[in-house]
Amino acid sequence: MVVSGYIPPDEKWEKMKKVWEACQEADVDVPEQVREFFDGVWPEAMGREVYLREDVVKSYNTDFGNGFEVEVGKIPSNIKFIRFCCRFQ
Repeated sequence: MVVSGYIPPDEKWEKMKKVWEACQEADVDVPEQVREFFDGVWPEAMGREVYLREDVVKSYNTDFGNGFEVEVGKIPSNIKFIRFCCRFQ
């Protein structure tokens, strides 16, 4: 499972997205600074994705099941959405 937070788009995010899209349209490499801003992933409409660290999200296992715990007090205040992505193999 991957747990990530999203910082809503702001003025800088919008500018960086325009640079990313212009590079894609021109078929040229996206500048490293822009790629790092978006962690190398296409910009999503929800905003900038931030993976929550292990000190915020911890797995648990009990006799009744397993899952993840999120310590909400450690979530950065600029994150407005949290996404839980389950991958089954």
